[in-house]
Amino acid sequence: MLTIGAREFEATSTRVDLAGCGLGVGNPAAMRELAAALPRMPRLDSLDLSRNALCEADGAELSEFAGLLSVLVVCDSLTALNLAECGLGTDAAGLLAASRSRLRSLAVPGNPRIRDQGMMPLLGSLCRRQVVSLDLSDCGLGPPRCGRAYASPHGTRLPCS
Repeated sequence: MLTIGAREFEATSTRVDLAGCGLGVGNPAAMRELAAALPRMPRLDSLDLSRNALCEADGAELSEFAGLLSVLVVCDSLTALNLAECGLGTDAAGLLAASRSRLRSLAVPGNPRIRDQGMMPLLGSLCRRQVVSLDLSDCGLGPPRCGRAYASPHGTRLPCS
């Protein structure tokens, strides 16, 4: 059994739901537990970190978020990540764009501080990968960009609302 934020998971789990469990800013112990557990879960394909204050503001808190992303890269089987309502901003979106993850599904709704300037580098990065599902709702994006920038080179239309 692996313990992350007072929740227990089997090392063979394929899905881990840590929504709203107090991870992030102000709880470095839980972030260390998560960082230690993820590489020990070889079958993990879906991780829900929604409703956790991973980045309350762009700045010092980004180092913890950057550390988390570096751990996610070594999770070879991870293909779906939910970061809804995590306090992400433009700098956090830049870190996501630079990460070498193998994500096929990314959800970042409810992060209105991302805005167009943070999303454009992320979209460019994701379009070079085989992302098939992208939720950008309530990210502070301007409507003129929706529709043009969200088509993947694989012919998949990425949702924008």
